[in-house]
Amino acid sequence: MSIRMGRQAEKLSFGNMGVDWQERINYERLRKERLERTLAVARKAQCPSMILADAANQRYATAMHPGAIAAFVPGGAGFSVVFADHPNDSITFLTEGNLVRQGQFHCTWLKPENIRPVHNMTTAQPKAAVQEMARKNAEEIYEALREKGLQNEPVAIDAPIPAMMPYLEKLGIKPVVVYDQMEYTRAIKTVDEIAIMKMVGVTGDRAWGALAQHLKPGITENELGGKMAEAMQKNGAMESFIVSLRTGPNTAPNYLSHSPVDRVIEAGDMVVCDLIGPLFNGYRACYYRTFKCGIRPTQKEKDMYKTIYDWLYAAMDVMKPGATTADVAKVWPTADTWGYKNEYECWTNALGHGIGLKQYEIPCIRRSVSLDYPEVLEKGMTIAIETWLGEERVGGVRIENVVAITDNGCENLYMWPDEEISCPQHQLIW
Repeated sequence: MSIRMGRQAEKLSFGNMGVDWQERINYERLRKERLERTLAVARKAQCPSMILADAANQRYATAMHPGAIAAFVPGGAGFSVVFADHPNDSITFLTEGNLVRQGQFHCTWLKPENIRPVHNMTTAQPKAAVQEMARKNAEEIYEALREKGLQNEPVAIDAPIPAMMPYLEKLGIKPVVVYDQMEYTRAIKTVDEIAIMKMVGVTGDRAWGALAQHLKPGITENELGGKMAEAMQKNGAMESFIVSLRTGPNTAPNYLSHSPVDRVIEAGDMVVCDLIGPLFNGYRACYYRTFKCGIRPTQKEKDMYKTIYDWLYAAMDVMKPGATTADVAKVWPTADTWGYKNEYECWTNALGHGIGLKQYEIPCIRRSVSLDYPEVLEKGMTIAIETWLGEERVGGVRIENVVAITDNGCENLYMWPDEEISCPQHQLIW
């Protein structure tokens, strides 16, 4: 097999601690640059202020962790208000008073009085209660704008909150939706964001090390997934995450996110795993590797793997600033390769998607979309690239890397070898 050359990012020279003697991830710079990019969106929309209801955008602009409830509904965990001409006066409203008090202590870059409680608007309560809370929260936003004399100016908003919008408008607030603009802003990563994305990969490598250590015939998917999750947690994994582990006949067709379960892994099984979710400081992983249990891969399995390896690196060959998502999608096979009639049926078998604070960000790369709606790749984008092939109900193989678009091409941020199926020596029967 031809081995990749010049495609690997420079390895991190540090761990995830902070020290005084070495420049590592600069979180003060990270917060400053992300906020400035957010405010640039507001300025471009000619809005002196912005309401942020999307959890990723709240964290991007304020570095406040909005809590687990943020995933349930826009605005459910609260929202933030930022001011284009007052970058140090960002206000974060949280629906959990305990988070407010903790934030006032921990988040020293925000003024304590600007971390405030508001009413919870999650939909799992009486509709009348939600409406009343939405009204009160709209009044809180109005008051925050009035403090700066901006209550009569247009206000940018990233993700309109249905329950609250009528009350904002009744108070005279004129919202300008900038959801797409924020998505494209977050797509271009800063130098510190890319360093964090590398650290996400290092955290994932702890999981692959645990898989290699504990894989053996007779272990269950749940046991193995637990060992991998433990390894990541010990390396600083934050929030919830998924060890999406599939084995044997469940690796073909491509069976997404339905494992681990209690299946016993047997000798000769393929083991395909995706590390999904926020693993380090809110930035997410999407990291596939393929292992073989008990015996060495067959020639047929090696050939399948070489095919998807070549698909993956053919895509990376054309990924550079100015290239389009259509240019990438064109190098991938058509739907009939996997026995499908339509491209939309098999879009996860050859896929690219932006990744960062969200699992799926701009840009989208797949034949069912990109050929007709191409987007231009830009330096600083971080994109997960994944390919799959298999023999139905027998076994399949998969690879996924996250690449960063550089000046002249792209580089792989992940370090676990991907040239061949991983087959740990210690667990071989023969």
